Amino acid sequence: MPDPVCFSPATDCSDGADVIDELVLGSDSECLEACRGEAGCGWFTFDGAESACALLADCPAPEEDECQVFF
Repeated sequence: MPDPVCFSPATDCSDGADVIDELVLGSDSECLEACRGEAGCGWFTFDGAESACALLADCPAPEEDECQVFF
């Protein structure tokens, strides 16, 4: 059975989150794959305007923003 994937547009999980790594990637799909390949990654935030991917262990305080998040 594949891992559950849920995209939550306009959500930012970086506030208070345990950041595992920050990468420059071309898409949310690439960010998802990076998260799947990183031990302990349960969430990611991708900002397409900045090509910024943050791999996160958790998301304690989701906030509205111009990002996409996997959980």
